[in-house]
Amino acid sequence: MTTPGDSNGSSDDSATGGNGGYRANRWSSQSGATPEPGQGYPAFGAQPQPEPQPEPAPGAYAAAPGAGTGGDSFVSALFDFGFTRYATPSIIKFAYALGFAFIALMWVGYVLFALIAPASEFGGAGFVLGLFGVLVITVGMLFTLMTLRMMLEFYLSNIRIAQSAQAIDQRLLEQGARPTGRF
Repeated sequence: MTTPGDSNGSSDDSATGGNGGYRANRWSSQSGATPEPGQGYPAFGAQPQPEPQPEPAPGAYAAAPGAGTGGDSFVSALFDFGFTRYATPSIIKFAYALGFAFIALMWVGYVLFALIAPASEFGGAGFVLGLFGVLVITVGMLFTLMTLRMMLEFYLSNIRIAQSAQAIDQRLLEQGARPTGRF
């Protein structure tokens, strides 16, 4: 039994250079020999290279296609009853600021309650209990703020994924290819 590449003479491999009909790769010559540079392999840089994009600032998000640009304001996105564009990229800053303000007001109210109520009921020992309450409330509010931020980032990332998929579909349509994934 012979394998491709055996040149023991048991099969007629003279036409393919002794490799059983297999070429090393699509750029090799028919004889199986490696071609000289520039004769079979694509030249370095022959494939179109993407344009270098500037790096976003550390911690910043790259802009998604069509995200909050071209006159998309908070009010126009909010009252787009035709649902022709995503409102989330335009209103997410407002939603985070509103949530942050609400959490901060709740924290202030709980801190005042935690310091005043136990002190009036238990005196000096109640004040110490109130300080412990302030610590617990602060940790709880920070956790609530982190949860709000993660939830809003999750919503925004879903929108950006959808916008990127739409941009890919649009490019495929412009190139004349049929987009995949559509039923």
